[in-house]
Amino acid sequence: MYRYQYNVAAQSLLFSLFLLMLQLVIVEPFSSLPSTKTRKLWIHNPLSSTKATTVIDDDVDTLVGPANWVPGAFAEHARQLQTKDQPKQSSRALESMLKTSGSDMTISSFFQTTWQKSPALFRKNSGTEETITVKQQQQDADGVWSKDKMQSQPYEELIRQGWYVLTDLLEQPAVDMGSDRDGDGQPAVAILNGNVQHPREWMPFYGTTSLYAPYVNGSSLNQPHADWKSPWLAAFCEDLQQTFPYVYANTYLTPPQSKAMNLHADDREVFVVQLVGSKEWEVMKEVPVAFPYSHEQFGKDDLEIPSNVINGGASITCTLKAGDVLYIPRGHCHHAKCTDDLSFHVTIAVPTFDWSLAGMIHATSQSILANVEDNRKGILPIEALDDTEPNKVLQRQIDNAIELLRENITPEHILNNLQTRLEPHQRRGKRHYEKQFERARATTAEMWLPVGPLAARHVSMSTKVRYSTYEEREQLEESRKLPPGMLHVRNELKDDVSSILSRLQSDEKLEVKVSELKSLLPSSASAVWCDLALLGFVKQAVEAGALSVAD
Repeated sequence: MYRYQYNVAAQSLLFSLFLLMLQLVIVEPFSSLPSTKTRKLWIHNPLSSTKATTVIDDDVDTLVGPANWVPGAFAEHARQLQTKDQPKQSSRALESMLKTSGSDMTISSFFQTTWQKSPALFRKNSGTEETITVKQQQQDADGVWSKDKMQSQPYEELIRQGWYVLTDLLEQPAVDMGSDRDGDGQPAVAILNGNVQHPREWMPFYGTTSLYAPYVNGSSLNQPHADWKSPWLAAFCEDLQQTFPYVYANTYLTPPQSKAMNLHADDREVFVVQLVGSKEWEVMKEVPVAFPYSHEQFGKDDLEIPSNVINGGASITCTLKAGDVLYIPRGHCHHAKCTDDLSFHVTIAVPTFDWSLAGMIHATSQSILANVEDNRKGILPIEALDDTEPNKVLQRQIDNAIELLRENITPEHILNNLQTRLEPHQRRGKRHYEKQFERARATTAEMWLPVGPLAARHVSMSTKVRYSTYEEREQLEESRKLPPGMLHVRNELKDDVSSILSRLQSDEKLEVKVSELKSLLPSSASAVWCDLALLGFVKQAVEAGALSVAD
């Protein structure tokens, strides 16, 4: 635990300053603003000598004002704060997520009773044993992108296409674009036995950029900002931003009988949406720090979970299946593991730590006080103050600073700073979303060999494969850009893989669908086989040239 030690007088001064700043927000409530149909929002930038006027028109969904003001969700939130109006359009995805349990919970009741208060479970098939299986997702969906469906039924279409959302993400090369501000976000990381591996660490080992390779070898995969890599997740997050100012999506893929992360807390609100398979979850009752900031995430960065959290029991213990949703408030410790099924879920993150009142008052105060030259000077050593009574000089400066804050910190100022903070995220997200929508609309007619990386990308569960010919392997070697890779699979699967390859090699005319390859396995085959492990193995084998896509 961190221990903060302050001089008693300084601590008292800081506490008094906080109370005064809090009063600045209370003394001028939003309800005191004009109630006319068109309202003016005066936004003052302390670093500028001009005052900008922004007009809010109740009949439109955007703010009419400065060119750098972001329309849409933030404008709607600003309007609600000033007029107490309900949003004219709410997230369809959130409405569906909250109704999966068969309850009558609305978005409004969720915010009143659950949001930032307690974890909640929303089941798709409450009270039944029915679940959406991988086979059903493969048969019921076709992997074809439809923006109309994602706009009309974003949650339902995301669940229906869950398998194809997963395989589409895995098809994308694990290229490190993390340092590129206009790139595709952070790369996927592999987690094996608690060790986190960046692509630059595991790609040389596997000899491929394919994300299937570490998965088949037993690794979990975490894709940060998956909404920048998937059109379905981009549309899903875009819809959620009808209600929230900003959200983003991280995905987690875990093999059977594995776990990705130990018990930990996050600095944001999260909605866990199970897309494929199942996973066992536990959310603890005790909270180590209420509403933590990034440096207070217990279970991360060597910040150990307190014993009272570990021994305090769980508030929710459940198994999420495809379509289920688990809401975990900021700071609530949780962990999850797979049993005999794989798991693929998306975590929708709502970064409330970034727009807390304390954080915004702190940021706003800094910008205001830093605009006065005397406030930029150091106050130590105290003897350097030009006066025989330095404490009185310091007190006078403090009084002036507090008065300056009282005059300038207003709800409008807080909102303006918040908008400034959100705007780059919203703009960058929109750019990436449009990129994904364009990728989904595009069609390609590439010529490819039946072996190699391009052929591997076209392999699905319905693809027929056979053992490759000598000529195909020779052609692959001539066109290969990377050193040939080896087949890496977890230890439990090695004998089974050898059995499949030997069976196909013994009969060069034998063509088998990927989904039917398990029929070639002996009765002693490992229980950790799953459809994704099977698909990943075949993709690796086709890329390496051991197997070939049949005509």
